[in-house]
Amino acid sequence: MDYINWIATVGALSRNDGKGIVMGDMVLKGGISTVRYIWNSNGGACDECQALDGQEFDFPEDIPDHPHPNCQCYIEMIVDEQGDDDDEPCDCWDKMDELFNELGEIISNFENLASEIETEIEDTESITSEAENAVAKMDETLSELEPEVGQHLPDCEFNIDEYYAEMYAQRDELVMLIRDIISKIYPLQTLLATIYNLVSNYIELLGTRGDMDKYYHSVANCQNAQLGILGEQISEAACNLKEGYDSYTYVHTHKVSVEEALRDSIADQEANRLGRERGRQNPTCDCRILMQDLKPIEPTEFSIENLIDFILKRIKL
Repeated sequence: MDYINWIATVGALSRNDGKGIVMGDMVLKGGISTVRYIWNSNGGACDECQALDGQEFDFPEDIPDHPHPNCQCYIEMIVDEQGDDDDEPCDCWDKMDELFNELGEIISNFENLASEIETEIEDTESITSEAENAVAKMDETLSELEPEVGQHLPDCEFNIDEYYAEMYAQRDELVMLIRDIISKIYPLQTLLATIYNLVSNYIELLGTRGDMDKYYHSVANCQNAQLGILGEQISEAACNLKEGYDSYTYVHTHKVSVEEALRDSIADQEANRLGRERGRQNPTCDCRILMQDLKPIEPTEFSIENLIDFILKRIKL
């Protein structure tokens, strides 16, 4: 059956009632959106036609054939102008255009930000270079003054001890500031250097005898603090995790009480903190020397010779 021709020949275009275009007995409610086909039977229709009366169909091919010749039934085709939200035409392309526009703006802003950051890094590196040149000049001055340090009485006009100490402190402060900046400009390199210091000192600890863990832990933290503020922060976080883990596992692996494990962990953390503090205060000193006092004193065999030697050294002092 040719449904399209059947629908088209139901009536001729006659009028517009303000609600839509009336085509014979068919009403077209403007706009193309959701189409419905409704079967309508005239009064006195047969039982088969009455059974179809009022039924709706979504597609022309769903409409059944005429039940019999000379059937007076007709199909009302309604094109909804505003259907349900689910039936509205998809605005996906508009949304995609908006999304691409927003994405383009984000990319553009990110590129501008990246350019600004790159410029800031270049400016920072330039300032850092100038600061390093200033440190080099301060080192030259300190080297020239060093022979005179401690050579004059406090009231002597040529006494430069205080001036030398002040310049040395300013020099260390400037060095630490430079390293703080560099650690943040190059975080990956700082992270790798921090891990290297922790691991290398731990490996060296494994090859020693005695209670040397606090010494090597403090040395590693001292070296990491000398890398700059980021190295110090990474080292502190790593040591906090390790001590938290050790304080739990030592109860089982070393067969100690919880109190003993916590006491040892607190002592280790104090050594770590002291290492970071000394490393930051002395950015150019050897951490193995700075933390020498945390090395355990090795017992020596007592003898008369050792006692005499000790007394003679004290007399010379």
